[in-house]
Amino acid sequence: MNPFIQDQTQCDPLYCAVRDKLELKDIKEHVSDLWRRYHLFAEPQFLDEFSRHFQQRYWELYLGAQLITANLSLQKSSGKGPDFDLKLPSGLRFYIEATVVTAGTVDQVPLPPQGDKEEDAPYPPSELFLRITRAIENKLEQRKKQIGRGTLDSSRPYILAVNVGDIPGIFVDENPPTLSHVCLGFGGITYSTDSVHVSPFPHVYRKKHPNDPISTQIFKDPQYSWISGMFLSDVNPFYLPRRDHIQFLHNPLADAKVPVGWFPYGSEWQVLDQQLVRHKKV
Repeated sequence: MNPFIQDQTQCDPLYCAVRDKLELKDIKEHVSDLWRRYHLFAEPQFLDEFSRHFQQRYWELYLGAQLITANLSLQKSSGKGPDFDLKLPSGLRFYIEATVVTAGTVDQVPLPPQGDKEEDAPYPPSELFLRITRAIENKLEQRKKQIGRGTLDSSRPYILAVNVGDIPGIFVDENPPTLSHVCLGFGGITYSTDSVHVSPFPHVYRKKHPNDPISTQIFKDPQYSWISGMFLSDVNPFYLPRRDHIQFLHNPLADAKVPVGWFPYGSEWQVLDQQLVRHKKV
């Protein structure tokens, strides 16, 4: 089943390249396989949006296919509420909203350093926190509108699924997980030739607005209790992704929680007794 619209001319350049270039045949087949699994659940305007926002919609397509492969009960999207409406065997229903973070233009995420400059380079860069924080705030406003329209039940768990695969040099790290920096203030990592240093910090600062701190502890702040947990992934269509390129962190202050182990792929993290614990996958 082919998700590519042949007569679409006003399209994302990457979409057109995958559709038309023979050397990208493997990527086209990979995307088509995801679409075969997900198409029955996609919102009506998905293919049109996919042609114009390739990476953004690829993330939704990839995540939806993984949810289906995991045998989770997925409802067809109307396009008026969150991207995914799921039901667990226990009967619990919850939402997942997918979003792609870009490098931006103001406080842009810098390109990765090269050569000797890689030493003593902080990771993740402070600009990444700004991009993710902005995405969260945008989704909060969207969620409020969906509640007002009656297309979202505010009593259900709500998960944000953030993808950074469109930003050069940004990847999902596991030791410690990148989400621990963004949500729990675990601090940045500085790499040198013979060591890795982790130092906790509660905020990062905008380069152009140094007196305007950005919190790195959103999962310690009750105003974000509407988020049940977050996915973070660096998958993009230009390398065939593995399922371990996705991590999930439970929000310890969540108003509505999801059970441990609900998603069988990638890594899953939870705060227990002030310690960050990784749950092993079967």
